[in-house]
Amino acid sequence: MSAAVVLLWGLPQEEPLAIVRDALQALTAETIMIDQRRALSTHVLPGPGGPVLRAPDLVLPLAEVTGAYLRPYPFPPPAAQHGPAWPVGYRHVLRLEHELWHWAATTTATVLSRPAPAASNSTKPMQTRAAKACGFGVPDTLLTNDPEQARAFAARHGRVIYKAAGDTRTITGLLDPADTRRLDRLSTCPIYFQKYIAGVNVRVHVVGGDVSAVEITSDAVDYRTDIQKMVLTQVPDHVAGNCLAVTESLELPIAGIDLIRTPEGEWYFLEANPSPAFTFYPDRGTVGAWIARLLASPAAENRSLNGHAGLPSVTHRHDAAPGAVALG
Repeated sequence: MSAAVVLLWGLPQEEPLAIVRDALQALTAETIMIDQRRALSTHVLPGPGGPVLRAPDLVLPLAEVTGAYLRPYPFPPPAAQHGPAWPVGYRHVLRLEHELWHWAATTTATVLSRPAPAASNSTKPMQTRAAKACGFGVPDTLLTNDPEQARAFAARHGRVIYKAAGDTRTITGLLDPADTRRLDRLSTCPIYFQKYIAGVNVRVHVVGGDVSAVEITSDAVDYRTDIQKMVLTQVPDHVAGNCLAVTESLELPIAGIDLIRTPEGEWYFLEANPSPAFTFYPDRGTVGAWIARLLASPAAENRSLNGHAGLPSVTHRHDAAPGAVALG
């Protein structure tokens, strides 16, 4: 068995997993895939030295794993399946996922990324507080389910964007008069509002201590909807340092960080993705190689990536309405 034993969890054909798997094979690291399509025939069982992963062609004591790259997709809800045996299968998959996430949270292996730090993706206000503490500018921000607070925020800033506050994939929109008529619905769906910052989008990938950046040309509020050009770029040293500080604060060994650079040269933090779909960007080969190298290196060298210092707290500003969190 080679010194490095790396576990991959997800769908084998998914591009980030595939490019990392190929890079690991080039490093001659032993790579083991937990294929979500075969979950019903995969088990995590107790063993004399800890949990053991069992599949039709595999018996692996998880204590032998030195690195893990986790990109599982949400499992289909019971309504998506049919047949009398489905409830039993569904419970099996839930148990398998529970055991794997528990192992990922407690193992001494290098894990990209552990479940607790990755949960920062579910709370953008917490990410924003961390980024501000690390030296980034952040747009004036409001998380609220209070329609009047949202209207006042929009009136104060003029141009305001909105998006989901958690990890639900949404398209960022620019609040306009048609949207303001829908604000009464906020009582059942809190929304994340930010002052609109004009400038150039820059995507920064952080892997361990390495930083890569891509400049994105787009006329859209959400660049994903209309990309004109993406080119590799370099960010100033202090911006790279802030990105490293954010990932360290959030305990994320890898992250995709979205920034805005204004015409005046100011840098604003938007959000950090703990499991970035980096193959969408032109630095995909470099990032994939960095991830593989991090996974294949001895876990002791990555000790700083495996801490549990927690995340910064979110405080309520005194001028925020009940049900609102104001930042910035």
